Amino acid sequence: MAAMSKFKKILACFLMLILLSGILVSSVQATEKNNIPYDSYSQWRGQGTSRFVVQKAVYQPTVHLNGGQIDGKPFDSPTNMATAKDKLYILDSENSRIVILDQNFKLIQTIETLTYQGEQVVCEKAEGIYVNSNEEIYIADTEGERILICNSDGNVEKIITAPKSDIIPADMSFQPIEMAEDEDGYLFVLCKGVYYGAMVFDKDGTFQSFFGASRVEGSIMT
Repeated sequence: MAAMSKFKKILACFLMLILLSGILVSSVQATEKNNIPYDSYSQWRGQGTSRFVVQKAVYQPTVHLNGGQIDGKPFDSPTNMATAKDKLYILDSENSRIVILDQNFKLIQTIETLTYQGEQVVCEKAEGIYVNSNEEIYIADTEGERILICNSDGNVEKIITAPKSDIIPADMSFQPIEMAEDEDGYLFVLCKGVYYGAMVFDKDGTFQSFFGASRVEGSIMT
């Protein structure tokens, strides 16, 4: 009888520990969820299928920026960002504007109109932005199939359009989405649906080559 009573006490303690651990885990998960306003996933692939699995958040947001709080106009699809000299450039694509903030996320200026040779340039649904060390702003006008290079006043100084070259397939569309410039002034451009590598342009905007294309090794099976 005494042994049975002792067993019941041990069992009660064990069940209490399980209950408490469940409460603690739920509390931690709730705290993490409250601090992070989104779910994180990893994609698992294998045997011709893929699925998304919930995972612990890799990043935790520290600042929440709202366009309405910055300059009174809410963001509408802020698709990309760039930094240069302690400034943050936000490409607000659907509003066709660039919002420039300082290192404390305070508004410096907004570029809402672009002009080229005295005429207004329409740039809608751009997907990429890059700012070099001279604070020249590169805008990937994806649907317009061009790259606009302007200053902070919105004056477009150069336009890079679809290049002509023997190594560029005739059916390839020039739809830039990402850009970066190296220390020698060469511009590397990633285009939507292009798998030949990044397109490389010199300082004058002349196409030079593709860079970084993946090599596919052939075999008797392929």
